[in-house]
Amino acid sequence: IKWLSSFDGLIFKQIYISPLVAVCLLIALYFLRPLVLKKSRIALVGCVVSIFIIQINRFFDVKRIRNSHEIIIFHQYKQSLIGVRNGQDLKIFSSENLDSSLTKLYTIRPYQLRNRIRNTDYFSLDSVVNHPEFYKSKSVLVVENHRFFIGQNLTQIPEEIDYILVRNSSFKPNHFNNLDQIKRVIADGSNYPSYVSELDSLLKIESDSIFWKTSEKGFFQIKF
Repeated sequence: IKWLSSFDGLIFKQIYISPLVAVCLLIALYFLRPLVLKKSRIALVGCVVSIFIIQINRFFDVKRIRNSHEIIIFHQYKQSLIGVRNGQDLKIFSSENLDSSLTKLYTIRPYQLRNRIRNTDYFSLDSVVNHPEFYKSKSVLVVENHRFFIGQNLTQIPEEIDYILVRNSSFKPNHFNNLDQIKRVIADGSNYPSYVSELDSLLKIESDSIFWKTSEKGFFQIKF
């Protein structure tokens, strides 16, 4: 077992394979035997077509990603984790130190692979960043026309805010008396489950669709 484990570098761990690509690879492998042993022309055509489809799929997938942007709030236990993606560039804002963290391996890395991310920058969630693609203060994140309140001191809902991120079970019920301007109230993994259930019951009085729990979907996402 120890000898086998020494070959872990040969395992493809840092690659995303879509269902279509997986099917094409299986077809190519199926035709590989008759191609090598019998020099079959049909097998050659099958392998060439499969590889061609894989390359075409990759081309359009990369093109789609480069022309897309999104904000994503991950569901991460006992912390807040926000990503702002512009094409293949990703900015991560975290409430915790991610150095040598499993969060990078099991939450951020799969997202990077799926979206073919080339560059990732990490910031503290409390940092102030004035970037050409977005603006972030300690309590507000603005990307395009989407405005998020991400602070923990909510005495009143700020003007021109579209989304509220509830963190660390820090808001009281009376903070949500008037939600006419708010599109979503989002509770991430930093909140206690009992608090999220209580907030869910409270906000259903206002609207059945305004409350979003990342614990159900695994994330909250806006693409634009």
